[in-house]
Amino acid sequence: MVKRLLFLLAVLLLMLFCLLPFAQMLSVSFKYSWEWGNPSLIPDRINGEAYGELINPGRNVREPYPIMHTLLDEAGLSQGQKNRILRRYREASDIFPFGLYFRNSLLLSLLSALTATFLASLGAYALGRMRFPGKGLINRTVLMVYLLGGVLMAVPLYRMSASAGLLRSAAGTCCALLLIYLVQVLPVALYLLGNYFRAIPTTLDDAGRMDGLSRGGILLRIVAPLSRNALTTVFIYCFIIVWNDYLYASLFLKSYPGLRTLSLGIRFLFFSKNAVWDRIMAASVLTALPVILLFWSIQTNLERGFTEGIKE
Repeated sequence: MVKRLLFLLAVLLLMLFCLLPFAQMLSVSFKYSWEWGNPSLIPDRINGEAYGELINPGRNVREPYPIMHTLLDEAGLSQGQKNRILRRYREASDIFPFGLYFRNSLLLSLLSALTATFLASLGAYALGRMRFPGKGLINRTVLMVYLLGGVLMAVPLYRMSASAGLLRSAAGTCCALLLIYLVQVLPVALYLLGNYFRAIPTTLDDAGRMDGLSRGGILLRIVAPLSRNALTTVFIYCFIIVWNDYLYASLFLKSYPGLRTLSLGIRFLFFSKNAVWDRIMAASVLTALPVILLFWSIQTNLERGFTEGIKE
């Protein structure tokens, strides 16, 4: 009993340590400016103004809170000084286009995840259920690319893309970034799907060939429906990697403000004149929300995909 209680206590402490930054982020996003220094996680008054400014792009003017007028009146300032302070406060409402950055991140993540899942399913079927020369070498070295850190590959990949002329246009930059994301996520995707496909009995392939199905038909009609958990796992993995990427987005998209992703946009917001804490924290919460909702909605399939994919 003592060991179980100690283990439970350790798990709870680890959970608190991991969840405290998210709780602080959520708390500050709902606080007024005079509460930003308050260490309490529960705001005295709920402020949803920051979320309204981010979600509603038509709100270009942030009206001062009533408490601000009261503080300015009690400060003994002249009317001109008050007007200058209020004008600077209203000018701070020119925030970054959250909707545009959200769309860019969503499109890039979905396109990368779908393409990687499709290509990984083809490669994993070949590695897991077919025989050809060099299969063992490819299967053993498929993770070599993933072992190299992204920081080490960033500069060479950028120079290669520039030498190929892909960075001269916005479309070429997006293509180069998509190829880099595929190189990042395909090795692990191949590894997970390959282990899963090998666990499916090969007699099903024989039955499919007897019914006149080709290799593509067997993959589409037999293997893929039986591997929905693994495919879901790979899709989520690829989506999260691309959604949270900052390194390659900062290198390739800095010259194209209209193509910036959310992770890159929050960084520019933090160092801009509009760096208001409730906005920064609200943007961070909204950035993390799609991944959290995606994980919760298909958590069962995700767990099955990981466990069944590595059971051999």
